[in-house]
Amino acid sequence: MADSFFTKLKKRNVFKVGVAYLVLAWVVIQVADVIVPALALPDWTITFLVIVGMFGFPFAIFFAWAFEITPDGIKKESELSSEEAVFAHSGRKLDFVIIGLLAVALGYFIYESRFQTQPNEAVIEEILVEAAQQNKVDKEPVGASIAVLPFVNMSSDKEQEYFSDGISEEILNVLSQIPNLHVTSRSSSFAFKGKELDLKKVAKQLGVDHILEGSVRKSGTTIRITAQLIEASSDRHLWSESYDRELTDVFAIQDELSAAIVTVLKIKLMGDSADIKVGVHKVVPEAYTSYLKGLHFLNKSELKTALKYFDDAINFDNTYATAHAFRGLILNVLTKSGAISLTEGPQMARMAINNALEIDPDLAIAFVFRALNKLWFDFDVKGALLDFELAIEINPNTARAYESLSYLYSIMGKHQQAVLYAQMALTLDPMTTLMSRRLIQAYLYMGDYQQALAEIEVAYTNSTETQSVVRLHARVDLAVGNSEHALLLTNKITRDAPMNMTQAIAYSNLGNKAKSDEALARFIKRGAHDSAYQIAEIYCARGEIQQCLDWLERAYKQKDPGLLRLMISPFLKPAFQEKRYKELVLKMNIH
Repeated sequence: MADSFFTKLKKRNVFKVGVAYLVLAWVVIQVADVIVPALALPDWTITFLVIVGMFGFPFAIFFAWAFEITPDGIKKESELSSEEAVFAHSGRKLDFVIIGLLAVALGYFIYESRFQTQPNEAVIEEILVEAAQQNKVDKEPVGASIAVLPFVNMSSDKEQEYFSDGISEEILNVLSQIPNLHVTSRSSSFAFKGKELDLKKVAKQLGVDHILEGSVRKSGTTIRITAQLIEASSDRHLWSESYDRELTDVFAIQDELSAAIVTVLKIKLMGDSADIKVGVHKVVPEAYTSYLKGLHFLNKSELKTALKYFDDAINFDNTYATAHAFRGLILNVLTKSGAISLTEGPQMARMAINNALEIDPDLAIAFVFRALNKLWFDFDVKGALLDFELAIEINPNTARAYESLSYLYSIMGKHQQAVLYAQMALTLDPMTTLMSRRLIQAYLYMGDYQQALAEIEVAYTNSTETQSVVRLHARVDLAVGNSEHALLLTNKITRDAPMNMTQAIAYSNLGNKAKSDEALARFIKRGAHDSAYQIAEIYCARGEIQQCLDWLERAYKQKDPGLLRLMISPFLKPAFQEKRYKELVLKMNIH
């Protein structure tokens, strides 16, 4: 009886229909995984397809049993005479269908594994999965960890402040390249500059167990550097040393300091596996001095002054890779802000960064700056992704790479990864507003507005600069419909552009079209040449979809970097189903 039933199932091609159905369902899901983000369809679309596929399977099996395709059309199996050879005929057709579907599936599998998946990304994703299972990124790094506080300038000349800062920063840069050593980023360490310090509290805020502090006294061409390594939990001095050198030996001093610190950490914590490779690097002293001045003014956001000093450093020593890299960064930022034209700026920046990488192919920060260039000006998501990952592979302590990857994954609609990368950036650089903002934005673009508001409160407490947090707070308020509070926040915003944007949307939401029009007019007058994307957001939030689409197309012509948020902005949702919007999404090719 069982054999007879099995024979009937086989004869009626039930097994072949089942196989064909499953292969087709798999292909549909894979295609949907690519198409759904590109068309800005709801996140539940793929889940819906899976459920439909599951419910459809038993129906497919039933129809395979009860019906048959004949040359005369579909007939019930009971209507077919036993002599009709239609079962074999349709079976052969199913064979061809299965073979074709398997070929498509195999082709997709080869394409995805060969061209889409990067080995480094797979390693990072494994780390992220572990973090996701714990529902957070551990704030206490495993293994040895250290923060390099800004060295105190003991010189009588206060203008030498940049030099003492530069010494700290260069030592930090060397330490950050040591495997298995967690190093807090410069921005967070320097948040404590000039303050009375309780080292235990500082270490807790930065998430480290060791602090390096010191002082620099410079007189003419002679310098004295004093440094001490402190175990924060016990306030015990593990090591201290003073160095008297001529300025021409400053790099050797940095390397001596770094090697000594790592040796102590190796003995105390890191085990014999710690790899100490700190090589002396030679740069013309005048070039180094100009470079330090460039960093000093860059950290004060005086970009054009910083650019001048980086240019000076390169003129003194054209082989100074880091100076080339930071010159490229400033050209990137000046172009993005509209201070340099798009016809010249991106190429100039790219040339400077490529010069840096030709001199030093292992300069991690240069890969970050090159990725930003690709992302902002070419909308090259895949190229930027590769460069960010290379930076992390070279130097896992590069906080800016994790922060930028968070933004990149938000752009691609991979929101869980975006949150986790932002958390990793914050672990390395917990006191920096940029890292706090990136986590807030990751939640905003995910649509988790309550968590975004919770992180805003944390940012107000920890960040060194709150203006940008206030601006972001206003955007979240607009997204949740709290327009009254968003308007109150504009009183704390000093720059006109974000204030006008917030007011234009908020007044529109509150039904005051006249004031909304006034704010929009002010914004257009100031930003028509470099803020077309944000103007499009205002029109869309006001429900004026065609004007929104006009400005989006204008933003595309202007290469406005804001367009990277095309698929994730909560203010553009009213345009998501418009044909012109979908065409623009396809042109942007972000996924």
